[in-house]
Amino acid sequence: MKTSRLIALSPLLVASLFVPLVFGQPSQSPGVEDLDRAVMLKVEARTLGQLGEVIRLCESALEKGLDAEHAEFARQLLAGTRIQRGLEVAEHVLPRLRPGSPEFLTLRQLAAEDLSKGLELDAKQPAIWVALAKLQLLPGGDVKKAREAIDQAVAVSSENPRVRVEALLLRAGLEQDPQKKLADLTAAIEVNPDLPMPYRMRGALHADLGEEQKAIADLDKALELEPDDALTWQVKGMVLAKFGRYEEALSCFQKAQELAPEAATPLLEQARVLGLQLKYDAALERLNEAIRLAPENVAALLLRAAILGELKRDQEALEDVERALKINPRLPIALRLQLMLLVRNGKIPEATRAITALRELEPEDATLLLQHGLLEMAAGRPRKAISLLTQYLEKDPSDVSALIARGDCYLTIGKHAEAIADFEKALPEAQDNPTFLNNFAWVLCTSPEDHLRDGQRALELAKRACELLEYKAAFALSTLAAAYAELGDFQKAIEWAEKAVEAAEGEEREHILKELECYRQGKPFRERQEKPEAPEEEN
Repeated sequence: MKTSRLIALSPLLVASLFVPLVFGQPSQSPGVEDLDRAVMLKVEARTLGQLGEVIRLCESALEKGLDAEHAEFARQLLAGTRIQRGLEVAEHVLPRLRPGSPEFLTLRQLAAEDLSKGLELDAKQPAIWVALAKLQLLPGGDVKKAREAIDQAVAVSSENPRVRVEALLLRAGLEQDPQKKLADLTAAIEVNPDLPMPYRMRGALHADLGEEQKAIADLDKALELEPDDALTWQVKGMVLAKFGRYEEALSCFQKAQELAPEAATPLLEQARVLGLQLKYDAALERLNEAIRLAPENVAALLLRAAILGELKRDQEALEDVERALKINPRLPIALRLQLMLLVRNGKIPEATRAITALRELEPEDATLLLQHGLLEMAAGRPRKAISLLTQYLEKDPSDVSALIARGDCYLTIGKHAEAIADFEKALPEAQDNPTFLNNFAWVLCTSPEDHLRDGQRALELAKRACELLEYKAAFALSTLAAAYAELGDFQKAIEWAEKAVEAAEGEEREHILKELECYRQGKPFRERQEKPEAPEEEN
């Protein structure tokens, strides 16, 4: 007798089948008494606790010892009860629990073990393999074991078309290889050509493969089979948008919205397309309504934030990002958007906190090291910036922007030799960067270390920087003056320093006046900055 059939029988019929087998044949086996109790309890079992007691009694009977006939019966009863308990937990208990909670994880593991052990006795149960696969795909499960269960379901489901299609669709959903995925979806269609879902899934796959006509054909077939399915209209809209057919896509999303007026996603997808068309006001209208319907829809919040950012409404955009991060604090795309908005608005302390959180989530992203280093530099922490930039340059030694940034940091803490070394490496690719050329020239003509100075080279670099800046930037004119002073041409130094004073304002002007006074005294200007590290702000 098959275990799966035992589950479906009425208690009275179970008793009529079980009792003669157990009680009708006297046995001296030590475990028979526990098996008798298991049979009687199974007839009345309704709760998980009662099913658990049946399982315990069966295991106890087998452990104590049974003759061959009773042992086989006990194993079947044990397997059937395990499957019954596993299905009860999977179908009726887990859906009521919060996914990922301790109770959820414990019961999911119990149900998976029950189904696995039940299948050890009778593996030709495709529906149970599918149920096991679904359990393994829940939080706390094992995707590899889910794949194995699905493969088993496909292998033994040739006589059960409904379960076979379900297994093929599950496997297609997990498959990374597009051709294998396509094969499973096509197989599902061959088993049941009247089911819309396989066509919808295959249509989306064709779109991913760039096969526009095949994609639309499959989606149209799905809509022919189920014309009022909002999800299929939505997927068709997404496919049309992918191929730039925006107006047709909007029509599909509007149809989906009509069919599911309380759903936020059709509105969200309309907003995406309107955003691509630069119709930001219309996009915001859709997003406002989507968020009204689904206040915790993170995708809608982030899309609205992005569009508000495009409109330079950064404070509103940041508020939406913060709402999204309260819902999911570990969402990289939200942190990246927040980072961009914070940097754009000069909120450096907040930006450094955002990038620190982002790097914890994406430690292998080397560009975040560079960005973090630049932020620490802007925050007045050159030593920390140097550490981060050095880590980045170990991964990409030729990155010019990182070399220049680290060189500038070395300058601010008085490490001139190290700064010059970085500037030398960057120079071939930075001939048109006036700020870099200026800083390089400055250290070459003002460093207190005699062996590092090179007045002639400083003059060449300073002239190039001034040319690029059309001789209008005070800082570049000041450097040109310093280079002439280093070469002993104080008349030229005074001339260019006076022009720099005319172009400068505020603190910069005061600093250049001090340089000018040196030149009037016939002295070159010397400078070594030793900037202290700014304190890190607490979160």
